[in-house]
Amino acid sequence: MDAVALSLQLVQTADKIWTFLKNVKNAPEDLQRISDTVESLRTISKNVHTVLISQQPQVVQDQQDPVPAPRPLPGIEACLRKCEEQLRPLEDIVNKHSAAFRNDSPKLDKLWSSIRMGFKSKDIADFHTRVHREMDFLKLWLELNSYHYKDIRSMQESFLMAIKTTMTQVVPVNQGTCPAPNVGPASSSDTYSYSQDIDLYAPSHRTTVDVAPHRRSTQLLVKVHSIDMPLIIRCLGLRGKKVRKYLQFEQRDEENINSERPVIISEEVVYSWEFHNLRRGVELHFDSLHSAILPAVSSYPVMQGSMLRLCRDIFATGTLKDLQTAFSSGKLHPFTRNVDGYTLLHRLVIVEQTSVSF
Repeated sequence: MDAVALSLQLVQTADKIWTFLKNVKNAPEDLQRISDTVESLRTISKNVHTVLISQQPQVVQDQQDPVPAPRPLPGIEACLRKCEEQLRPLEDIVNKHSAAFRNDSPKLDKLWSSIRMGFKSKDIADFHTRVHREMDFLKLWLELNSYHYKDIRSMQESFLMAIKTTMTQVVPVNQGTCPAPNVGPASSSDTYSYSQDIDLYAPSHRTTVDVAPHRRSTQLLVKVHSIDMPLIIRCLGLRGKKVRKYLQFEQRDEENINSERPVIISEEVVYSWEFHNLRRGVELHFDSLHSAILPAVSSYPVMQGSMLRLCRDIFATGTLKDLQTAFSSGKLHPFTRNVDGYTLLHRLVIVEQTSVSF
């Protein structure tokens, strides 16, 4: 059973239980709390069902193939099944008493006794805790599937698709030149020149002049930091250290000294346990890659002039369609860099915010 069917089944179950409990007059306080919890779950499950319906593939007019829809985030089906399991004892009791229940006192006492027996030895407070835990997951799932999140996820998929397309293109290694990108009609401010002596395209006002290269020398730095451990653990021979590898860019001038920051390439945490008497030891290594992009993209242009303005306009007021159009037309490229050597992908993996700025 897929997520859509599970969500519909949960909505129907919660609605049946809540409709029955809300009609109980003079109900005990604990029974009212159960009714309120089921009502909250009923409302959230309806929202989840609506979102899942909207994510199903839709057939566009004049097209036979359905438009691909984003797959639901993992975990939603398991959560819906857990919610259904939590409501199953109540559903059995409601099915048993719904026909004969008429709000008289003996039947109310019998209903309440049946509910307590239905939960067996488990406390009713545990029922509220378990259901609210599943509802918290459903609320988080709804937030992640909001329009803003889907727009961000689509933008990231656009970057990945552009990277995949670029990496599948074969570039001759022995040639010192690279064909210029398709930037539309040439103008006095948008023309690019290249030669065998430079690494990057540089803008110029003439089409046959060689431009000074924008090379960025880098060096790999390795720093080891000790991890503070409690004294009693150190006495047992356990040690910890953190090994970080940095990529340090060469400083251009004194003005940029304070603005340059080394890029963390990888981080490794090492825990060692040494047995001095046996002259043996055990080491545990935990790697954490930071997805840093090495500056091996020297064949792509430096973003200046109209390209820089286009990038700023897209990320300031543009839409996802504008970004896709810029990539498909060749006006922008994921490896397009600014004068400091940072590409669009650098900004995507380094900057924690969703916006990309240059």
